Amino acid sequence: MSLDPSFSNTRRFAALRMRLILDKQDEIVELETELSEIDRQGVNNAALASRRRDVELGGKGFPDSKRRREFLGMLENKVAEHDDHVKRYHEIVSFPDATKRSIENILN
Repeated sequence: MSLDPSFSNTRRFAALRMRLILDKQDEIVELETELSEIDRQGVNNAALASRRRDVELGGKGFPDSKRRREFLGMLENKVAEHDDHVKRYHEIVSFPDATKRSIENILN
């Protein structure tokens, strides 16, 4: 291994990174759909308008409010993971392409 920068070329795995982003995105859509179903089944629409009311109702044994809070927590984590994947993807693919000379140095 050389410390010369012309030998430090690596693959970006752009297609694989995009597949991971799309997979995470699909997972989020599924959770979002389930959350919408919880919202539709819930009889207390006041909980949808107020986070405080939703938390209060969940503490009083309203299962829809408790499930909704759990789903929102899961979604927050999944969206943050998705955002991290997207940021890393854009960072990696913005690296400059290897120069012809760098490629020749590695091949020789």
